[in-house]
Amino acid sequence: NAPLAPPLVMATGPGAANKQHFWCLLLWCLLTRHVEGGVAADVLVQRLGVSRQMGLAAEAKLLSSMGADLTTEAAVANCDALQQRLQLSDTALSKVMLSQPSLLRCSWAKTISPALDMLQQRLALSDAELQKMLQRHPAVLGYNTEPCLAALQRRLGLSDDELQRLVRRAPSVLGLSLDDNIFPTLNSLQRRLELSDAE
Repeated sequence: NAPLAPPLVMATGPGAANKQHFWCLLLWCLLTRHVEGGVAADVLVQRLGVSRQMGLAAEAKLLSSMGADLTTEAAVANCDALQQRLQLSDTALSKVMLSQPSLLRCSWAKTISPALDMLQQRLALSDAELQKMLQRHPAVLGYNTEPCLAALQRRLGLSDDELQRLVRRAPSVLGLSLDDNIFPTLNSLQRRLELSDAE
């Protein structure tokens, strides 16, 4: 049975009773309502074993348009495929998915798998190194990586090996804006230190 609504609170002064009754009812509704959540929260809770609160918080990161066409089958399939591809434990997989819940709805064949392959090949990462990078920086999978890598390599005149070492040490650089962050910072340092492009 649903809990009974709270009684009207004693009040004094004109209009006070109505105001107190409103807030009392609002509090009662907030305390007793059941938050269902959507497919993303359900998959995170049931497949990965996270708490309902954590699942709802992760789901809230998704735009409503992103979650509208999400199916349980596709979301679970992405979890299974990512876990197998990176050899992640359940705990590690849950951390990745909680950080990047958009991976639940992205196409594995068209988006996630090609992104993993590109990162691994471009940065010459072993399976273990790729796993380590994505556990520490799961947001990397959401970046438009190749244009950033190519622009960094051109601007700094880096060899493939030098570029790989740079990004391995600081993969978060891939999430920075080239025009708003990386290039202005490099230009400022170059002017301040009076460095040539080669230096």
